[in-house]
Order: sequence, then structure tokens, then C-alpha cells
Amino acid sequence: MELLSNYLTGPYAPNVVEWENETMPYAYASGHSRLQHDIIFLDSKSTDDELLLEKYAFSDAMSLSVKLAMWETALDEYVKSVQWVPQTLKLGRTLKISKKQVLQKTGELISLRSCVCVCVRHCIQRSY
Repeated sequence: MELLSNYLTGPYAPNVVEWENETMPYAYASGHSRLQHDIIFLDSKSTDDELLLEKYAFSDAMSLSVKLAMWETALDEYVKSVQWVPQTLKLGRTLKISKKQVLQKTGELISLRSCVCVCVRHCIQRSY
């Protein structure tokens, strides 16, 4: 990660990055490139340019998988931080939360939603 640190913009927390990472072995085999039993098999008859594109496609898919896992973690943390609210309302109790705290939690959720939407738009644009 240190190698990439000069090129990062708004990096994730190091502990999250270390926990949410993926590695996959790959090998060359005959037939179409494929993912089988957690191993990437690249077509041994592909040209160098084709192999480069296939490696990029698998790498891109893995990076999106890691991003999704990070968003899931962030959303889980958010839900845990507010899960007492519906429980309190369900029991008919009064919420003891300030307007500032409500706005802060709303901002956290909107921020997370914004990150997901930006990435989804980026992925859609890349697919064409």
C-alpha cells in the first residue's frame, strides 16, 4: 500500500483496507479465460494484448468486489449506530436525540449513498 500512497485521493482507513482485500491465484490453461474454483484461468493461446485486457477485466472485477465489501461494512456500522431508534419508537418511548445528531446521522447516510451512486455511474460509463 505504501507504493500507492502518493497517488491516493481520500483513502480508506488502513485497517479497513487490510481487512477488505482479495488475492486470487491465476494459471494459464487451454480454452476461454474463466474463474473456476477461486482460480483465474487465462487462455494460453491468447495474444499478449488479449491477456492484458483479460487480466485488467479480472482485476477490475476484484476491485469492485472490494469496494462493495467496504460499503457493506460502512453501512453495517451506520445501521448499528442507529438501530436503537426504531427499537425505542417500537416500545413507544421518547427519543432522546438532538436535532444536531439527527442531521449528523442523515449526513453520514447521504454521504455513503453519494459514494455508491458515483461509483455506480462510473461503472455504467465504463461498460460502454
